[in-house]
Amino acid sequence: MPTLVDRIRDLLLGQPDENNNNHAPAMRITVQCDCGQKITTRIEKAYELQEQYLPAADEDTPPTVAGYVLKKDLVGDCCHEPVRVIVHFDADKRVIDHSIEGGQWLSATECA
Repeated sequence: MPTLVDRIRDLLLGQPDENNNNHAPAMRITVQCDCGQKITTRIEKAYELQEQYLPAADEDTPPTVAGYVLKKDLVGDCCHEPVRVIVHFDADKRVIDHSIEGGQWLSATECA
C-alpha cells in the first residue's frame, strides 16, 4: 500500500510510466544516459504534447486529431550529452510507442 509520501510524490511528479493512469494530467518517465546517469522528468500532457492531424477530407471539414507526439531532450548533471526522447500517444493521450537516442528507456521496476 502506498504511503502518504508516495502519494504526494506521484501527485507532484506523475505516475511511473507502467502504472500511469492514462487520464492523469501528467506522467513521469526515466531514462538512463549512455554515461549511466538516470534522468527523471515529468511530462505535462496538456502543454508538452504536439497534436498530429489526419488530413481533412475537404476544405469545409476541420482536420481530426490522430494523436500526439512528445519530442524532448533531457540533459543530466554529469555529462551534459542530450538524451533525445520521442514518445507517440494516441488520440486519448495514451503512450503507444517511444524511441530514444543517447540512452535507454527505464521501466518503473528498473527505476526502483
